Amino acid sequence: MNKRIVRMSVVVLILLGLATIGIVWKPWASSPVLLSEEEVVRGVLVQYPGEVVSTLLENDAYVIQVQRVKGLYELRADTDKGAITSIKRLEVVVPDAILPDVVEPTKNHTIDTDKGSTALITGDEAIALSLKQVPGTVQEMEFRGKDESGYYLVEIDTDDGREAVVQVNGISGVIMSVTWDDNDSHDNEDSQDD
Repeated sequence: MNKRIVRMSVVVLILLGLATIGIVWKPWASSPVLLSEEEVVRGVLVQYPGEVVSTLLENDAYVIQVQRVKGLYELRADTDKGAITSIKRLEVVVPDAILPDVVEPTKNHTIDTDKGSTALITGDEAIALSLKQVPGTVQEMEFRGKDESGYYLVEIDTDDGREAVVQVNGISGVIMSVTWDDNDSHDNEDSQDD
């Protein structure tokens, strides 16, 4: 009778082991639907317009090279959702020195960026682009969001006493909006600059 109990215990343990493997492995589960190259490229170009130079499927990501005004960029986008996971500038076409002169920071000027930021434009470039849109004195600047989808907020006091906050895309440098302080007698303005 002891041999029978031992055999039954072994059979039960084997069945439990197989059930555990089946739960963890799930061979019957369908694999995720991957986006096509065209779908991923279309999504990338909506966020970062330019000319696609090349596209390559590498492991679980599409590697897309996009030529833009300021240079050649390599973007990685995952295959299941098309989310951009990294961006880096490979070549500079328009040197950063061509940007307008950057005004020296005032004593109230602060930069709140993370040390590991991979934003393709620097805080100084964001300030220069903001001052080109709204001339004045920079009071504060900070980087918000994740590196791949972050933006700069640049607070500027104009010579006529108004205060504006300029939102600059951290990757492309596009002015996303200009918001005027509610205390000013002027209406809020939004602008898009390409």
